Amino acid sequence: MDINVLAVTVFDTGGAAAICDFIFSFFAIAILNLFIDYFVKRKFVWYTLLSFSVIFLISHIFMMDYLAQICLAIITVLAIVAIFVNLSEFRPILANKFTRAIKFKKKKTTLEVDEPYAASDLYDIINTSVLYLSQYKIGALLSFVRNDNLTEVCEDGNNGVILKAPVNAELIETIFYKGTRLHDGAVIIKGNIIYAAAVMYKDVSTATLEGKYGTRHRAALAISSQYDCVTVVVSEETGNISIAYKGVLEHYNRDTFKNAFANIMEQAKTPIENQEKGENAE
Repeated sequence: MDINVLAVTVFDTGGAAAICDFIFSFFAIAILNLFIDYFVKRKFVWYTLLSFSVIFLISHIFMMDYLAQICLAIITVLAIVAIFVNLSEFRPILANKFTRAIKFKKKKTTLEVDEPYAASDLYDIINTSVLYLSQYKIGALLSFVRNDNLTEVCEDGNNGVILKAPVNAELIETIFYKGTRLHDGAVIIKGNIIYAAAVMYKDVSTATLEGKYGTRHRAALAISSQYDCVTVVVSEETGNISIAYKGVLEHYNRDTFKNAFANIMEQAKTPIENQEKGENAE
Protein backbone atom coordinates (compact mmCIF):
# COMPACT_ATOMS: atom_id res chain seq x y z
CA MET A 1 0.00 0.00 0.00
CA ASP A 2 1.33 3.37 -0.97
CA ILE A 3 2.04 5.45 2.15
CA ASN A 4 1.18 8.60 0.20
CA VAL A 5 -2.43 7.38 -0.01
CA LEU A 6 -2.61 7.21 3.80
CA ALA A 7 -1.09 10.65 4.14
CA VAL A 8 -3.70 12.43 2.03
CA THR A 9 -5.14 15.37 3.97
CA VAL A 10 -8.06 17.71 3.64
CA PHE A 11 -5.66 20.34 2.35
CA ASP A 12 -4.75 18.13 -0.62
CA THR A 13 -8.12 16.98 -1.90
CA GLY A 14 -10.76 18.72 0.16
CA GLY A 15 -11.07 21.88 -1.83
CA ALA A 16 -11.78 25.40 -0.59
CA ALA A 17 -15.05 24.46 1.14
CA ALA A 18 -13.45 21.65 3.15
CA ILE A 19 -10.52 23.87 4.16
CA CYS A 20 -12.89 26.62 5.31
CA ASP A 21 -14.86 24.01 7.25
CA PHE A 22 -11.67 22.87 9.00
CA ILE A 23 -10.66 26.44 9.86
CA PHE A 24 -14.12 27.13 11.30
CA SER A 25 -14.00 23.88 13.30
CA PHE A 26 -10.54 24.76 14.62
CA PHE A 27 -11.59 28.17 15.93
CA ALA A 28 -14.88 26.82 17.34
CA ILE A 29 -13.05 24.06 19.23
CA ALA A 30 -10.41 26.53 20.46
CA ILE A 31 -13.05 28.96 21.79
CA LEU A 32 -14.93 26.12 23.50
CA ASN A 33 -11.75 24.90 25.21
CA LEU A 34 -10.86 28.40 26.41
CA PHE A 35 -14.40 28.85 27.73
CA ILE A 36 -14.35 25.55 29.66
CA ASP A 37 -10.82 26.19 30.97
CA TYR A 38 -11.86 29.60 32.33
CA PHE A 39 -15.10 28.66 34.05
CA VAL A 40 -14.72 25.00 35.07
CA LYS A 41 -12.65 24.51 38.23
CA ARG A 42 -12.05 20.79 37.75
CA LYS A 43 -9.13 20.79 35.33
CA PHE A 44 -9.37 17.09 34.46
CA VAL A 45 -12.59 17.93 32.58
CA TRP A 46 -10.69 20.43 30.45
CA TYR A 47 -7.81 18.00 29.91
CA THR A 48 -10.26 15.35 28.69
CA LEU A 49 -12.00 17.84 26.41
CA LEU A 50 -8.67 19.06 25.05
CA SER A 51 -7.54 15.50 24.28
CA PHE A 52 -10.66 14.71 22.27
CA SER A 53 -10.40 18.10 20.56
CA VAL A 54 -6.89 17.29 19.34
CA ILE A 55 -8.01 13.86 18.12
CA PHE A 56 -10.98 15.47 16.37
CA LEU A 57 -8.80 18.00 14.54
CA ILE A 58 -6.27 15.34 13.50
CA SER A 59 -9.02 13.04 12.21
CA HIS A 60 -10.53 16.03 10.41
CA ILE A 61 -7.21 16.78 8.71
CA PHE A 62 -6.74 13.17 7.53
CA MET A 63 -10.44 12.90 6.54
CA MET A 64 -11.25 10.10 9.01
CA ASP A 65 -14.91 11.08 9.10
CA TYR A 66 -16.23 8.38 11.44
CA LEU A 67 -13.55 9.08 14.07
CA ALA A 68 -14.16 12.81 13.73
CA GLN A 69 -17.91 12.37 14.27
CA ILE A 70 -17.36 10.21 17.35
CA CYS A 71 -14.95 12.76 18.85
CA LEU A 72 -17.34 15.62 18.06
CA ALA A 73 -20.18 13.80 19.85
CA ILE A 74 -18.00 13.20 22.93
CA ILE A 75 -16.85 16.85 22.93
CA THR A 76 -20.47 18.04 22.74
CA VAL A 77 -21.59 15.81 25.62
CA LEU A 78 -18.59 16.80 27.77
CA ALA A 79 -19.20 20.51 27.16
CA ILE A 80 -22.93 20.28 28.01
CA VAL A 81 -22.29 18.26 31.18
CA ALA A 82 -19.49 20.62 32.29
CA ILE A 83 -21.73 23.67 31.83
CA PHE A 84 -24.68 22.17 33.73
CA VAL A 85 -22.50 20.90 36.59
CA ASN A 86 -20.87 24.32 36.96
CA LEU A 87 -23.97 26.52 36.61
CA SER A 88 -23.07 28.23 39.91
CA GLU A 89 -20.02 29.72 38.20
CA PHE A 90 -22.23 31.46 35.63
CA ARG A 91 -24.97 32.79 37.93
CA PRO A 92 -22.92 35.73 39.29
CA ILE A 93 -22.14 36.86 35.74
CA LEU A 94 -25.78 36.73 34.67
CA ALA A 95 -27.01 38.31 37.90
CA ASN A 96 -24.48 41.14 37.83
CA LYS A 97 -24.26 41.99 34.15
CA PHE A 98 -24.95 45.68 34.84
CA THR A 99 -22.87 46.10 37.99
CA ARG A 100 -19.62 46.96 36.20
CA ALA A 101 -21.15 49.98 34.46
CA ILE A 102 -22.71 51.17 37.72
CA LYS A 103 -19.47 50.63 39.59
CA PHE A 104 -17.45 52.82 37.21
CA LYS A 105 -20.08 55.57 37.20
CA LYS A 106 -20.10 56.01 40.96
CA LYS A 107 -18.15 54.34 43.74
CA LYS A 108 -20.13 54.27 46.95
CA THR A 109 -18.32 54.82 50.22
CA THR A 110 -21.32 54.43 52.51
CA LEU A 111 -23.85 51.63 52.33
CA GLU A 112 -27.49 52.29 53.02
CA VAL A 113 -29.32 49.97 55.36
CA ASP A 114 -32.02 48.36 53.22
CA GLU A 115 -34.44 47.61 56.03
CA PRO A 116 -34.50 48.34 59.77
CA TYR A 117 -33.65 45.31 61.85
CA ALA A 118 -33.02 44.48 65.50
CA ALA A 119 -29.29 44.30 66.12
CA SER A 120 -29.82 42.09 69.16
CA ASP A 121 -31.57 39.48 66.98
CA LEU A 122 -28.64 39.53 64.56
CA TYR A 123 -26.15 39.09 67.41
CA ASP A 124 -28.14 36.12 68.74
CA ILE A 125 -28.16 34.44 65.32
CA ILE A 126 -24.43 34.99 64.80
CA ASN A 127 -23.67 33.76 68.32
CA THR A 128 -25.68 30.57 67.73
CA SER A 129 -23.95 29.95 64.40
CA VAL A 130 -20.43 30.65 65.64
CA LEU A 131 -20.80 28.48 68.75
CA TYR A 132 -22.07 25.61 66.59
CA LEU A 133 -19.19 25.99 64.12
CA SER A 134 -16.72 26.21 67.00
CA GLN A 135 -18.12 23.12 68.73
CA TYR A 136 -17.75 20.95 65.63
CA LYS A 137 -14.51 22.63 64.45
CA ILE A 138 -15.95 23.83 61.17
CA GLY A 139 -13.77 26.58 59.71
CA ALA A 140 -15.58 29.83 59.00
CA LEU A 141 -14.95 33.43 57.96
CA LEU A 142 -17.73 36.04 58.29
CA SER A 143 -17.29 39.73 57.46
CA PHE A 144 -19.85 42.34 58.50
CA VAL A 145 -20.10 45.45 56.31
CA ARG A 146 -19.84 48.77 58.12
CA ASN A 147 -19.10 52.17 56.46
CA ASP A 148 -16.85 51.00 53.60
CA ASN A 149 -18.36 49.25 50.61
CA LEU A 150 -16.88 45.80 51.25
CA THR A 151 -19.27 44.25 48.72
CA GLU A 152 -17.20 45.75 45.89
CA VAL A 153 -14.75 42.85 46.24
CA CYS A 154 -17.34 40.56 44.63
CA GLU A 155 -19.24 42.94 42.36
CA ASP A 156 -17.25 42.03 39.24
CA GLY A 157 -18.99 38.65 39.12
CA ASN A 158 -15.77 36.64 39.30
CA ASN A 159 -15.35 36.44 43.06
CA GLY A 160 -17.87 34.69 45.26
CA VAL A 161 -21.54 33.84 44.80
CA ILE A 162 -24.15 36.55 45.36
CA LEU A 163 -26.90 35.25 47.68
CA LYS A 164 -28.77 38.24 49.19
CA ALA A 165 -30.50 35.88 51.63
CA PRO A 166 -31.80 36.70 55.12
CA VAL A 167 -29.36 35.89 57.92
CA ASN A 168 -30.22 32.72 59.78
CA ALA A 169 -28.14 30.23 61.73
CA GLU A 170 -29.03 27.18 59.63
CA LEU A 171 -27.95 28.83 56.39
CA ILE A 172 -24.61 30.00 57.82
CA GLU A 173 -23.90 26.54 59.23
CA THR A 174 -24.80 24.93 55.91
CA ILE A 175 -22.62 27.30 53.89
CA PHE A 176 -19.49 26.45 55.89
CA TYR A 177 -20.16 22.72 56.02
CA LYS A 178 -17.30 20.97 54.22
CA GLY A 179 -19.56 19.13 51.82
CA THR A 180 -20.89 22.31 50.21
CA ARG A 181 -19.35 24.20 47.30
CA LEU A 182 -19.49 27.51 49.20
CA HIS A 183 -17.51 26.52 52.31
CA ASP A 184 -14.22 27.96 51.03
CA GLY A 185 -13.80 31.72 51.35
CA ALA A 186 -15.70 34.34 53.32
CA VAL A 187 -19.36 35.17 53.85
CA ILE A 188 -20.16 38.89 53.57
CA ILE A 189 -23.09 40.08 55.67
CA LYS A 190 -24.65 43.49 55.00
CA GLY A 191 -27.12 44.48 57.70
CA ASN A 192 -29.30 41.42 58.22
CA ILE A 193 -28.63 40.04 54.72
CA ILE A 194 -26.08 37.44 53.67
CA TYR A 195 -24.85 39.32 50.62
CA ALA A 196 -22.35 36.79 49.24
CA ALA A 197 -20.51 33.56 50.04
CA ALA A 198 -17.29 31.88 48.87
CA VAL A 199 -15.59 35.28 48.56
CA MET A 200 -11.80 35.11 48.28
CA TYR A 201 -9.91 38.02 49.83
CA LYS A 202 -6.78 39.19 48.03
CA ASP A 203 -3.43 40.37 49.46
CA VAL A 204 -3.69 37.84 52.29
CA SER A 205 0.07 37.32 52.23
CA THR A 206 0.60 40.88 53.45
CA ALA A 207 -0.95 40.07 56.84
CA THR A 208 1.69 39.21 59.43
CA LEU A 209 0.77 37.15 62.47
CA GLU A 210 2.99 35.72 65.15
CA GLY A 211 2.45 32.05 65.84
CA LYS A 212 0.67 29.31 63.89
CA TYR A 213 -2.28 30.77 62.00
CA GLY A 214 -4.11 29.60 58.92
CA THR A 215 -5.31 31.34 55.79
CA ARG A 216 -8.62 32.40 57.36
CA HIS A 217 -6.92 34.33 60.15
CA ARG A 218 -4.58 36.05 57.71
CA ALA A 219 -7.48 36.87 55.41
CA ALA A 220 -9.45 38.33 58.34
CA LEU A 221 -6.53 40.48 59.42
CA ALA A 222 -5.84 41.63 55.85
CA ILE A 223 -9.44 42.59 55.05
CA SER A 224 -9.88 44.36 58.39
CA SER A 225 -6.83 46.47 57.52
CA GLN A 226 -8.26 47.44 54.11
CA TYR A 227 -11.90 48.00 55.15
CA ASP A 228 -13.64 48.94 58.39
CA CYS A 229 -15.56 45.66 58.46
CA VAL A 230 -15.84 43.38 61.50
CA THR A 231 -14.66 39.85 60.67
CA VAL A 232 -15.27 36.72 62.73
CA VAL A 233 -13.02 33.67 62.32
CA VAL A 234 -13.56 30.10 63.51
CA SER A 235 -10.50 27.87 63.40
CA GLU A 236 -10.94 24.57 61.61
CA GLU A 237 -8.15 22.93 63.64
CA THR A 238 -9.01 24.08 67.16
CA GLY A 239 -12.49 25.60 66.98
CA ASN A 240 -11.12 28.80 68.51
CA ILE A 241 -13.04 32.02 67.85
CA SER A 242 -11.41 35.31 66.83
CA ILE A 243 -12.58 38.77 65.78
CA ALA A 244 -10.59 41.05 63.47
CA TYR A 245 -11.32 44.78 63.42
CA LYS A 246 -9.17 47.71 62.29
CA GLY A 247 -6.17 45.47 61.68
CA VAL A 248 -6.26 43.85 65.13
CA LEU A 249 -7.08 40.17 65.74
CA GLU A 250 -8.41 39.21 69.19
CA HIS A 251 -9.32 35.76 70.51
CA TYR A 252 -12.44 34.99 72.58
CA ASN A 253 -13.84 31.93 74.28
CA ARG A 254 -17.35 30.61 73.80
CA ASP A 255 -18.66 32.42 76.89
CA THR A 256 -17.34 35.88 76.04
CA PHE A 257 -17.79 35.91 72.27
CA LYS A 258 -21.35 37.25 72.10
CA ASN A 259 -20.72 40.29 74.33
CA ALA A 260 -17.40 41.05 72.63
CA PHE A 261 -18.95 40.78 69.18
CA ALA A 262 -21.90 42.99 70.14
CA ASN A 263 -19.59 45.62 71.65
CA ILE A 264 -17.36 45.75 68.58
CA MET A 265 -20.36 45.94 66.25
CA GLU A 266 -21.82 48.81 68.28
CA GLN A 267 -18.47 50.66 68.11
CA ALA A 268 -18.48 50.19 64.35
CA LYS A 269 -22.00 51.52 63.79
CA THR A 270 -22.45 53.31 60.47
CA PRO A 271 -23.49 57.00 60.50
CA ILE A 272 -26.92 56.00 59.15
CA GLU A 273 -27.44 53.47 61.93
CA ASN A 274 -26.35 55.96 64.60
CA GLN A 275 -28.72 58.55 63.18
CA GLU A 276 -31.64 56.10 63.17
CA LYS A 277 -30.77 55.02 66.69
CA GLY A 278 -30.88 58.63 67.87
CA GLU A 279 -34.19 59.25 66.16
CA ASN A 280 -35.73 56.17 67.76
CA ALA A 281 -34.50 57.31 71.18
CA GLU A 282 -36.23 60.65 70.71
